[in-house]
This record gives sequence, C-alpha cells and structure tokens, in this order.
Amino acid sequence: MKDFVFVFPEWKNFLFFAIFFVLLLLSFFLGKFIGKLKSELLFNEKIKNNREDAVKRSKAVLSGQIKEQISPFLPDFPCSAEDVRFIGKPVDFDVNKVNADSFSLTLFLHSSLNFSIPSVSISFLD
Repeated sequence: MKDFVFVFPEWKNFLFFAIFFVLLLLSFFLGKFIGKLKSELLFNEKIKNNREDAVKRSKAVLSGQIKEQISPFLPDFPCSAEDVRFIGKPVDFDVNKVNADSFSLTLFLHSSLNFSIPSVSISFLD
C-alpha cells in the first residue's frame, strides 16, 4: 500500500508562503508600533515625574535661602542682627563683635532652625 502524501500544487505552495510572510511582516510592524507607543507613554510619565521633582527641589532651595536671609532677625539667633554679615557658601554668616576690652570676637555661623554652638575664632586687635 502506498503512503498517502498530500502535495500542494506549486501555486498553492507559493500562496501559503506568501500569506505566511505577510502575516509575519504584519506582526513585526504591529509589535514595533505597540512598543513605540509604550515607550512614548513611559517617557512622558518619566518627564512628568522629573518636572514635579524639579519643582519640589526648587521650592526647597528657595525656602532655604529665605530662611538664611531671615534667620538673624529671629529671636533664637545667638547674636545681634547688627553684628551679622551674610557670606553665603560654605559659611552663612560672619559675626564680628568688638568688645570694650579691645579684642574682636569672630563667629562663623551656619544657619539652621536649631542654632547650635558656633565655631569661634578670636582675633586680638593691635
């Protein structure tokens, strides 16, 4: 008995491979399109989160700078506001106080909400 083998005629063979190739290309471009949409959505979300973070950081920096400028006038500040000179970075304030005993007391302060003991350097006047 002969084995039964189903053989496509040549034009049906060509049609089968053509349809297979078209479906393969269609699935490739559909996947590429979906991937592009997904990456754009993720990128837009990342941009939005980065902008929100930048605004938060900017507000924090501005509030810190305002606190540095206002802190000599607060009641808990360890020195008189008249003796304070704002420097900036890395030391916030330079306090020069000349006493009646003819010596100068120089304090370098870093402003914060809790004023700790400042670093002190004493220089005598000639």
